[in-house]
Amino acid sequence: KGPLIMASYLLLFGHAVNTLRAPMSRLTVAEQDKEGQFRFVNTRLITHSEEIAFYGGNNKEKKTLETAFNQLTRQFQQSLHYRTSLGIIDNVFTKYVATLVGYMTVSRPFFYTDKYVGMPHEEVTEHYYSSGRMLLNLSMAIGRLVLAGRDATKLAGFTHRMSELGRVLADLENGKFVRTMVENNELGNMKPGDGKLVETDHLIKFD
Repeated sequence: KGPLIMASYLLLFGHAVNTLRAPMSRLTVAEQDKEGQFRFVNTRLITHSEEIAFYGGNNKEKKTLETAFNQLTRQFQQSLHYRTSLGIIDNVFTKYVATLVGYMTVSRPFFYTDKYVGMPHEEVTEHYYSSGRMLLNLSMAIGRLVLAGRDATKLAGFTHRMSELGRVLADLENGKFVRTMVENNELGNMKPGDGKLVETDHLIKFD
């Protein structure tokens, strides 16, 4: 019954932890998205620095850069807090509580049954040690399987980003372009190539 009790405990705990890990892939996707946007804003600023200085767009670009940076830091803080909380739960229930349950399971036959009554102390100690080692190895093996779900969940977030990259490359190949840094309500019904070019007094003005 000892291995069954330990396996049942760790499997139930693994199921509960996997449920708690469900948002991890979404957080990883959001984290990579915000980091990509921040790098894009930096690259655009470096590439068009002369034009920005010439047209006096430094305040607008500063606001855009600070907005992207604040979004990135907030996302990192949210992900870090969630990962820290989940890591504490993992370590406590996989290591300490599992060890407590294991020792209680091992000691059950020795304290609550008459199986070892009258047996020499050397044999009782031998049985206790061998049972404890087997259950310890079993709990460590199942614990590794449970914690492996953490890396699998993080990997799922990265694979989602790779699938998005594949879709973007396919859209570029088909000539489709979607602005991700501008809200739809800001653009209205505008599309790439829309608008009119009006030449008046050799001035450059955007309306």
